[in-house]
Amino acid sequence: MITPSFSIEQSEGFLTFHIRAPYTKVSDAEIFVEDSEFRFYSKPYFLRLSLPGNLSEDGREEASYDADKGEFNVRIPKETEGEHFADLDMLSTLLAPINHQVKKPLIEVLDCQTNSSTPDAEDEWLDFDWQVEQNTVSDDTILPSDSCYGFANKVSSSVRNIHTELSEITDIKDPESISFNERSNARTLQELKDFDEEHYLADLYESEAIGCLLKFQPDWFGMNRVNIPNGEVTEAATSLVSNRTFTEEEKVQLVQLPHKEHLLTQTEKVTLVFGLIDIIFGYSYNHRTTEGENTVESAWLIRKLSPTLSWFDTHTSLKDCVTASVRRSLVYPFHRNFALSNQVLQDVIQILCLGKVAILKCLLQIQTLFSRSDPHFILNDLYITDYCIWIQYCDEQMIQSIRNGLEELKIEKCDLDLELDELEEAADLVLQEDQSSDVNGEPDTSNNTISDEQDTVNDKSLVQEMNKVSFLVYIYKLYFDMINLTYNTSICECMVLA
Repeated sequence: MITPSFSIEQSEGFLTFHIRAPYTKVSDAEIFVEDSEFRFYSKPYFLRLSLPGNLSEDGREEASYDADKGEFNVRIPKETEGEHFADLDMLSTLLAPINHQVKKPLIEVLDCQTNSSTPDAEDEWLDFDWQVEQNTVSDDTILPSDSCYGFANKVSSSVRNIHTELSEITDIKDPESISFNERSNARTLQELKDFDEEHYLADLYESEAIGCLLKFQPDWFGMNRVNIPNGEVTEAATSLVSNRTFTEEEKVQLVQLPHKEHLLTQTEKVTLVFGLIDIIFGYSYNHRTTEGENTVESAWLIRKLSPTLSWFDTHTSLKDCVTASVRRSLVYPFHRNFALSNQVLQDVIQILCLGKVAILKCLLQIQTLFSRSDPHFILNDLYITDYCIWIQYCDEQMIQSIRNGLEELKIEKCDLDLELDELEEAADLVLQEDQSSDVNGEPDTSNNTISDEQDTVNDKSLVQEMNKVSFLVYIYKLYFDMINLTYNTSICECMVLA
């Protein structure tokens, strides 16, 4: 059987199902409704949906077929008029079988000594402190073969036969022989080693190119920020999110997602949130720097900027997650600018404001990019596909809690351990020295001996103040100044001779 492409609209009293089933015999179509279950069959198409509310068959139901579009339009009343059916655009959750949704867990808690005032699942994220640092398991308690990776760190022994492909898409050589703490330390050391001061300074003073990227307005720019007072999802927020409809290609992707449920602890959920943030950061950086037009390097860029995808890393706090993402954005991509990275972080916050529909659309685009870039498809199997499923079941309260945590977080240059303040200060000294030389013109040649000695002292002091600024750049500058001076002197001599 073929699962047809479909979408659902709702009003106060009705649900309208749009089911695309071309080249079928309309007279053989069958529609079945019972409580929250909806079934459609028209050979070779079959669709079964588990809805978040009950429907009613009271004689007001309608059905029609648009031959031009090859689409069935089925209108069925709600059992309770005015009831809002949530997450009708989360197609994977609707396609999950009813017995899968109501299945009881294999382990049942008969007695619990926890406080009875524990908040409900919907409220557990309202006051969650995302700044608290988690304690990872000690290296002494982990055997190298027990190091896990993948979605919620639930994967192991999956990459033993693909080390060649893995080395092309990750910076970690053997994830099964290195613990979580070792990955994080190795990643940080590698980032500090790969930082290119000359490239950073070039982008710092190349304001035109960076300025264009900062002015770019992404797809979500025109949408107002969703404010959720007291952690409550308002109707305005729900309406705004609903406006971000899925394309036909994205609907096909959602239908093709496997039906699975993730049983996760609180710690695993927090770990997934941190991984989601650095993945969306990579996506947002690519979207802004390519101005919405993906390139052949887009899959590489998203993967490279995400510590989760490139190092199978696990963050211990929200600040650690954001710091790592921002630092990598100043080390590896073509455009390396702190203001640009901060703007990308604001893009991430705005995507979170739009809710899980916007997040899911980003993940689906990442999945498409990875599936078309060999061998990045491995990361779909390890991370992205499960993220696409998991985000559909997430509570909006959790997403808005993440947004609040990001808005409260401030990342300074000193947090990146790249000595950017000292680097920029030294670069400013060089520019001031050059500007001073240009203003004063050709120096006085009298008292050459004393002047040369003083220049030597000043040059040594300048080199020390420059810290890690490449002295080669400074030498090049002096070299070209000498060429210009020689050229101007030759012109003056020619004029005198004339």
